[in-house]
Amino acid sequence: MKPSVLKRTAAVAAFAVAGLFAAPSEAAFIVNENTVEGNWFSDPSNISIEFDYIPLGGVNGVLFAVVYTFDGSGNPLWLSSTIPVTEGQFSFTNQDLFRFTGGTWNNRTANTQVSPAFGKISITFNTCSEATVSVTPAAGSNLNALNNLRVIKSETGIAGYRSPGCVYTEPFTACPAGTTAVSGQPRTCLLTGINTQPIRLTNSATYLLQGKVQIGGPLPTNGQPQNPTTITIEPGTLIRGATGGLDFLQINPGSKIFAEGTPDAPIIFTGPTEESGSWGGLVVAGLARNNAASVPGGTAAFEADPNTIWGGNNDADSSGVLRFIQIRNAGRVISGNVELNSLTMGSVGSGTVVEYIQSHNGLDDCIELFGGTVNVKYFVCTRGNDDGIDIDTGGYRGFIQYALITAGGNADPSDGSCVESDSNAQSFNAQPRANPIVANMTCIGRAGQNFRRQIRLRRGSAGQYWNSVIANQPSGECLTIFDQATFDQIPAGLLQIRGTSLLGCTNNFGAASADLTAQVQTWFNTAGWNNNTGTIAGNLDGLFPVRGGGLDGTAAPLPADNPFFDKVNFRGALGPSPARNWTIGWTYPGSVGSFD
Repeated sequence: MKPSVLKRTAAVAAFAVAGLFAAPSEAAFIVNENTVEGNWFSDPSNISIEFDYIPLGGVNGVLFAVVYTFDGSGNPLWLSSTIPVTEGQFSFTNQDLFRFTGGTWNNRTANTQVSPAFGKISITFNTCSEATVSVTPAAGSNLNALNNLRVIKSETGIAGYRSPGCVYTEPFTACPAGTTAVSGQPRTCLLTGINTQPIRLTNSATYLLQGKVQIGGPLPTNGQPQNPTTITIEPGTLIRGATGGLDFLQINPGSKIFAEGTPDAPIIFTGPTEESGSWGGLVVAGLARNNAASVPGGTAAFEADPNTIWGGNNDADSSGVLRFIQIRNAGRVISGNVELNSLTMGSVGSGTVVEYIQSHNGLDDCIELFGGTVNVKYFVCTRGNDDGIDIDTGGYRGFIQYALITAGGNADPSDGSCVESDSNAQSFNAQPRANPIVANMTCIGRAGQNFRRQIRLRRGSAGQYWNSVIANQPSGECLTIFDQATFDQIPAGLLQIRGTSLLGCTNNFGAASADLTAQVQTWFNTAGWNNNTGTIAGNLDGLFPVRGGGLDGTAAPLPADNPFFDKVNFRGALGPSPARNWTIGWTYPGSVGSFD
């Protein structure tokens, strides 16, 4: 941390305690350490600004602006402003600017702030390397007024400079085709209705979803894709539900989404507020097989919206690319046990790329999979209300590796699970049968409000679970099997669990009766599968395996003929420290590792 930043720590605390943060009226450019920190100079050179940004967790932070300029008599001045920031703000108006005495550019620890405020400063960030600054003097300050002065980020004071990895390179000019400008909200564009032409969402604007926003035409029952198209979303783009109602984005079968964030600039889907369920979520529908179809290779309808149709006969279908994405505050209860989830994937095929996805503070499941064969890698679920991974009716047969699922204070203690796997709720032996392969998963419960159980396998589901860690379940069970159709998959060799540890579980196993519970335990302890039960102490340090402990170097060897899976020697989603923590940078600040 820079010396100038250390001096401002008390100011950060003051802003946080005072509760001065409010939802922004403007949104687009994301102010953070990567986008603004450094030295900015005016052209012509009559002002210099150093920006420091301190994140406070969640959507809030503090921006420090240290200004070097001259008064009306040509004397040098040090001025400083401490500005509260919430996610998406790009413009800050009439912020207090205080004069400092003492210190130099390289050593400001001797600075003394002089009150009252010397003037006001307004800052608008246009790109990673260009901003507009205005300064209004206070009465009697002898400060030169500045009006809409262009400043550029520079390491030398001569040429413009953009931080490596900063993605905001183009200033906002107009809302892109397929969207409309929102009156009274600068740099904000609206998406509505059914869209049958290609759309590209640039990161120079924020986008509002109003109602059910569809990409491509709806799929007819047992029919072919209608007017398929694409939506492309640039890294660092912020997309919000518009109304606090049933706003969601749906990719229809045959259409594609290309939403590729970066580790430094994830794409963010969220609601108009940070309240759970303040918008609907993201729905991706494809053309892969689904066991709820009325005819083999036909279509099925989404339980939460019968007008959403998915399915077909193409297990290799591609719905595009989702990479480095936060989906926050999503999910809506439609009726009874029918809900929209943070991420819903219906009949999505294996040609789709899904990597580095976080669901945070969702009202229902973090991800729900209705059939299909899509593969998922690097998945984070934090503060979900219901299930972390819900494999529902449809017969999902994809692969999942590196899934980190933690129960939060809003977990459903009556029905929530880390994993709930069904095959078909109406016909347990419908084909194709659910048969996922999951490896390197970590499920972490909590001492307070918690999952009802950790792993629930039922309704004829098969599957393989490898090298996973199921931990901290003070009530309920860590591993439960329901229904004879599910038990039947064990002697058939279609339901396996290997290299997996149950840690800190009051009840390791569960079923409908004591005899069936004993069968679950016998299955788990199958010779050669290398499973075990134990305590958290000595095995897990927070979310990480203890180096040299029982989770380190004890992974069961994955099938060599499956190229999707990395062959790692640890159990769980994260390797023992100091192995790479793949959650850093792109996940919601403060959400991973907080156990809430």
